Amino acid sequence: MKGNLFKFIIAGILLTSLSNAQSSFGKTELRKTYSIELPDDWQVRSDLIVDMVAAPKERVKTEHEAALPNIKVVVKDLPDGLDIDQLCDISQKQWAGQWKVESDKKVKSGKTPTRRLVLIQDLGILKTKVLKAFASANGKYYIVSCSDKLADFDNSLGQFEKMLDSIELKK
Repeated sequence: MKGNLFKFIIAGILLTSLSNAQSSFGKTELRKTYSIELPDDWQVRSDLIVDMVAAPKERVKTEHEAALPNIKVVVKDLPDGLDIDQLCDISQKQWAGQWKVESDKKVKSGKTPTRRLVLIQDLGILKTKVLKAFASANGKYYIVSCSDKLADFDNSLGQFEKMLDSIELKK
C-alpha cells in the first residue's frame, strides 16, 4: 500500500514538472518582419519552404522529419487587391480536399489580430489537427500553423494559443 502511494506521489510530481516545463515561455524568436514567443524548450530550425519551424527539442530529429507538435510560419507578399479574409477564404478553397475546418473565427486578443481556423489536415500519410492563424501588415501576409497529432492536439492548444497571441508584426 505504501509503495503504491509513493509511486502515485512521484508520478504526480513528475506530471506537474512536465506541465510546468511545457508552459515556460521566455524565448523570443526575432525575425525580420515579426517576433514570436516560444517555449524555452523548443528549437527553431530553418526550412526551405517556410520562414520558421519550431518544435520541442527532444522531438526534433532531422531537418527532413516532421516533429509534432510544431509551429510553422509562412511570410509572403500580400497580392494587390486582397485582404487577409479573402486570402484565408482562397486558402480554404484550395485546400478543401485536405482540410476539414472545424472552426473559423477572428481573434483580437494578443499583440496582433488574427483570423484563426481549427482544422483536421489529411495529407494521406499523416493526419494532424491544426490551429492556423492568418494576419497581415505592411504588404505581407503571415500564415502560422500550429500542428499536433489528433490525440494530442487538445493538450497542446493552450500552448499554441499563447504562441499565436505573442506574435508581433513589425511596422
